[in-house]
Amino acid sequence: MAAGCWSNSLTAAQSVHRVDRGGTMLVASKRSSYIDQWRGLSVLLVIANHLILFRFNGALLIDKGTAFLPKVRYKILWFVDLWGINAGMVGVCIFFVISGYLITYLMLKEEDQFGLVSLRAFYARRIFRIIPALLLYILGICLLNAAGAIQTYRGEILASSLFLCNTTAVTCGYHFNQLWSLAVEEQFYLCWPLLFIIARRWRIWLVSTAIIAAAVLACIPATRIHGWLNNGECFACICAGVLYALSVRARAWLDVTRKLPTWMWAALLAFVIPFLRTRWIALDAPIMLALPPVIVATVLARSGSMVPSMAGRVLRGIGLMSYSLYLWQGIFTWYPQTYMARWFAYGSTAGIAIAWLSYRYVEIHFIRLGHQLSRRLQKAVVPAAISVAPQ
Repeated sequence: MAAGCWSNSLTAAQSVHRVDRGGTMLVASKRSSYIDQWRGLSVLLVIANHLILFRFNGALLIDKGTAFLPKVRYKILWFVDLWGINAGMVGVCIFFVISGYLITYLMLKEEDQFGLVSLRAFYARRIFRIIPALLLYILGICLLNAAGAIQTYRGEILASSLFLCNTTAVTCGYHFNQLWSLAVEEQFYLCWPLLFIIARRWRIWLVSTAIIAAAVLACIPATRIHGWLNNGECFACICAGVLYALSVRARAWLDVTRKLPTWMWAALLAFVIPFLRTRWIALDAPIMLALPPVIVATVLARSGSMVPSMAGRVLRGIGLMSYSLYLWQGIFTWYPQTYMARWFAYGSTAGIAIAWLSYRYVEIHFIRLGHQLSRRLQKAVVPAAISVAPQ
């Protein structure tokens, strides 16, 4: 269901805030393990959603039986099945919130340091961060198709590469369908940096208006693509992360949520909300509207560790490779009748291994190159800006 939200590397805030001359600067000293843990949990939510919807396709719900244990087992699987249907969208929205927050935070940091934001440097980082791993995935799908392991159709690669999979303009097949969320992010990356520079004094007002407009669209069923893809909800989540980075007042309001323990918020977000949203359809719109602020309060308004140290390190490791893992999970979460029975074991092992290799030898390398190029572009822009500044 999702993809590119885990395409953000870079530095995440540790909930350490400092107000700059404009009243909006957010400062962090190191990468946040807590944010990476949430990335790990989020991609696991998406994979669980795909396994339940596609791989098992309702097969979890066996006959109730008459004995006590079969009935208990049925109830447990019934809960898992209903939870899994919307778990993926919650995972995607978590990544959208993180994405909006981090991109805005980094631009605020750059503006505070250099006095301006370099669009060339920004897009250099984004291109080097997203495109190499995506090209590797497309190449891998082409090779699997040529070997007869999977089936793709002519034109899917070009259609999927246009970052329009969240629209009706192109048709993205299953193995490229997860790129819809990458398309959402790319559209955000295209528009928000420009608006950030142009609307400097009106940023908070602009983002607040965008949240309201996106929320209204999210509640209109006719605006959904293919009957399930809710662009309004996605952009509302991104803008919620943006607003949290921009607004001191928004951060102050959400600080009160720290009175409740992190595990309680995490359970509400990761398990209760997906189940309720599926079980009672009438609650879909209220939950959808509440989801962005709940994610912000749970993920961004806190720091530390989400789970005990060992599990936290595992989740963080998954979070670090979440972009590649999200891309490659599609090769083992497809309908079981499509492949031989043993494909799931082979496909899942291969998918996880390739995702790790992609992260270790492609993502990290090109992220470093992107940052090197970005620094050179910033150095070229800053002296020019100083020379034309009023004396």
